[in-house]
Amino acid sequence: MAARADQRARRWRRIGATALVCLAIVAAGCSVPPPRGSLPAGTPGADGPCGVARTDLWNPLDLRHADVLFEPTGDGRPWTGGSCSDDARPVVLVAHGYLGTAPEVYQGLIDHLVGAGFVVVFPGYTVEYGPSHQYEVVDSGFDLGVEASGRVDTSRVGVVGHSFGGGMTPWLVQQIDARGWGSEALWAVTMAPHYVLEVGTGPIELPARTHLAVVNYDEDVVVDARIGIDLYRSATLDPSQKVHVMVHTDRTVDPPLFADHFGPISFEFASFLSNLSTDRGDRWSAWRTVDATAGCAMDGRWCDTDLEDMGTWPDGRPVVRAEVSADPVDVGPPAIQECEFFLNPRPCP
Repeated sequence: MAARADQRARRWRRIGATALVCLAIVAAGCSVPPPRGSLPAGTPGADGPCGVARTDLWNPLDLRHADVLFEPTGDGRPWTGGSCSDDARPVVLVAHGYLGTAPEVYQGLIDHLVGAGFVVVFPGYTVEYGPSHQYEVVDSGFDLGVEASGRVDTSRVGVVGHSFGGGMTPWLVQQIDARGWGSEALWAVTMAPHYVLEVGTGPIELPARTHLAVVNYDEDVVVDARIGIDLYRSATLDPSQKVHVMVHTDRTVDPPLFADHFGPISFEFASFLSNLSTDRGDRWSAWRTVDATAGCAMDGRWCDTDLEDMGTWPDGRPVVRAEVSADPVDVGPPAIQECEFFLNPRPCP
């Protein structure tokens, strides 16, 4: 009993230390990086050929943070079709986490998406609890970015959300559908989603053509995985149109490779944060899932991707596999934002 109590105390100390460190670096990420490396060309998660051009816009609904537009450049031929410099490119809205107001927090993911030929819009919103306004800021910022680009094919639309932005993803998909966008391809990937607001307390109505992936992390001490599980279960989609992925910590290495709340985050601009730059973990657990979901929605490719596969270590040992399940359960530790907290309007599974 004493040993178990001591183990529990150590676990809570690690949870507390992890949360404090994460907040101290503005939600930069806490994962121990696995070896760097690219995925083979022609597979989901692989680097694309397009360059990146950035334009800072300003959203009248929130002038404190830039509404950032990223566009593909060059003559490469990405998997999304055509040329990087085409006048009609598919678009992705990136809805950031609560503290991740600068796109540099997600630069690895953004560069990957633009490299694949997507126009990316990253609307910043202020860190203050006003969900209705924050949701509107992101939605209007997306519209503003699409209009400013002039290169967007609005029939092919995706949403990638993380944490607080992950919670707003279903509502954003509804707004996209209301505009008549996404007629050829509509998809969404939400990672470690915060409370799902503005969609009621019952079934989450999404257009039947939507492809949805919900990603949770088994050692997320910030957001309860049951929130993502409820989102997955409640989405009114055919089972073939949605998937839940639980990414697991790998304890076969020392220190362990933790599957934590900050999986999709990678800084690319600060050398002193090199351990938080893009690594194989980002490519396998985030980029690969995003590409597979988008590819399946856009032209039927990669629909049978094994999303449990997290790659191998340099010595050939497999990284601990994720779990894809039609009946997911929460296997993680207590979180700062538990499902039963009063701010969550939805039932807990």
